[in-house]
Amino acid sequence: MLVQQRLLERVARLCRDDPRLVAALTYGSFVSGEADAHSDVEFWLFFGPAATPDARAWLAEVGELRHVVVNEFGAAAWGVGRDAWQQLAARHGFALPEALFQELDQRLSGPASQS
Repeated sequence: MLVQQRLLERVARLCRDDPRLVAALTYGSFVSGEADAHSDVEFWLFFGPAATPDARAWLAEVGELRHVVVNEFGAAAWGVGRDAWQQLAARHGFALPEALFQELDQRLSGPASQS
């Protein structure tokens, strides 16, 4: 089973257990059946206006959380921590340089992010 499938299952379980959630939408290569080990996971979660949870807290329930960034539409996007990236890279036979994480930390801790 791909690690992304486990992530999708965890999100589905959290969605089923959250009474504030009105609807959930998954899209992309996993839905179309074209996903592979390098595919990302996309989904939108729709909460009632009076019941919108704290994005950072909800996303932390999904998995390791490093950054939460609010996009131009007001939606929260999240990034996993360096341990998850390093494990993924190691699984595919390469290492990620520490400088990459330092640059990401600098770029993502700017005014557009919520750390």
